[in-house]
Amino acid sequence: MKPQLTTEEYLADRNVRRYFLIKLRKFGSRKGLSSIEQIRNIRLLKDEFTVDAGLLTPTLKIIRVKLYDKFKDILDEMYREELDLNLTLS
Repeated sequence: MKPQLTTEEYLADRNVRRYFLIKLRKFGSRKGLSSIEQIRNIRLLKDEFTVDAGLLTPTLKIIRVKLYDKFKDILDEMYREELDLNLTLS
């Protein structure tokens, strides 16, 4: 029997990430996005992007510099990593 995963373990699980990435890519394909316009990797985070966290403006626009600074290591890892999707987008 599989042990109970913590929220962080569940969100980091490659199969969980793969599931959501496949769903997003299928949706993008149905909406006419070409393969170059499709996302190639995904991370699921427990942290919320909020004004209080300093990641959004009061009008709820993202503050790209702060997001990049906070998640630089994750972003770099995402570009290095390639999820095995074995996609059939039919």
